[in-house]
Parts: sequence; C-alpha cells; structure tokens
Amino acid sequence: QQARVPEAKNERRRTALLYLGATLFAAAAAASNSSANAGVIEDYLEKSKANKELNDKKRLATSGANFARAYTVEFGTCKFPENFTGCQDLAKQKKVPFTSDDLELECEGKDK
Repeated sequence: QQARVPEAKNERRRTALLYLGATLFAAAAAASNSSANAGVIEDYLEKSKANKELNDKKRLATSGANFARAYTVEFGTCKFPENFTGCQDLAKQKKVPFTSDDLELECEGKDK
C-alpha cells in the first residue's frame, strides 16, 4: 500500500503541471491575439475619424430628404405623372429637392 501513495502524488503533480502548462499556453495565446486585435481596432478608429465629416453630411441630407418625401405632394416636388414609378426614380432622372442630393451623397465615398 505504501507504493500506491507516491503514485497518487505523482499523478496529482502531473495533473497540476498539465493544468499549469495549459493555463500558461492559453494566457500567451490570448496576449498575442489581443495585441493583434488592437491594431485592427486602431485602423477602424482612424477610418471612422476620416469618414466622420462625410457621414455627418449624409445623415443631414437623409434627414432633409425624409422630410421632403413626407411632403412631396404638398411641396409639388414629385407630381403625377412624373412620379409614376416613385419619387426615388424621379430623383435619379431629374433634380428633386433634397432627394437628389441625398442620392448623390449616398454614392460618395464608396469603392466601386
């Protein structure tokens, strides 16, 4: 029976060392992955700052276009029969206040 006690201790030591090794490996992998992600996040932040002015203009134009769409009949900007397929299509063909500007801005800054 005395021979079994040291084997049990050795088994516990091996198990503890195995868990320690796995923990160290996982920590090292997480640290290297974290530094790689930091570079990607920095790139996204730079792109976001660069596009902020354009995105602000797009939001403002969309807001104005949404307002104009709500009052197209009252303002007379999209009359029948010109608007037969919709004001959005009419804005692509000729100048419709707010809506044409919104469409132009939406295409600006996109890679084609």
